[in-house]
Amino acid sequence: MLQRTAALLLLLSGFVFSQTTTIQGSIVGNVSDPTGGAITAASITATNTRTNISVQSKSDGSGFYRVEPLLSGPYRLSVEHPNFKALVRDGLMLSSDQTLRVEARLEVGSVSEKVEVVGESSMIETDSAQINHVRSWDNRKFLLTRGLDFFSTVALEPGTTTGDPSFEV
Repeated sequence: MLQRTAALLLLLSGFVFSQTTTIQGSIVGNVSDPTGGAITAASITATNTRTNISVQSKSDGSGFYRVEPLLSGPYRLSVEHPNFKALVRDGLMLSSDQTLRVEARLEVGSVSEKVEVVGESSMIETDSAQINHVRSWDNRKFLLTRGLDFFSTVALEPGTTTGDPSFEV
């Protein structure tokens, strides 16, 4: 009887741990030249513009790169390689458990030249069927005036699990 109980508890604990979600995301893409050829060993830096924390990566032999783990928030992505102009993409918004695809096409030029692209990232992921939504502070203020307290609005965020009497992010 004791062995059955232990086996049942082990099985149930496996279900609990399999339901966890991650609060981290990643930025992936390909680095190419103007003709579409892959650029290997390009330096990629993703900087969280809110915390100023940077994570670096390099493109592989096929030009593919992956920058992870990244906490959700606003990011600036810079891609550099000798003999090419540096590319900077600003205004990228990464949600929790999101894989954001950012393609980088570098132009031929000196290292001191820089191409800067400013724009917002799409909330629709092309790598999966997931749709993300990041609530702005103005949106949260609106929810606060509609009877929800701050903790209730935080509980609406992806990756948040509610418990009694508190919640975890």
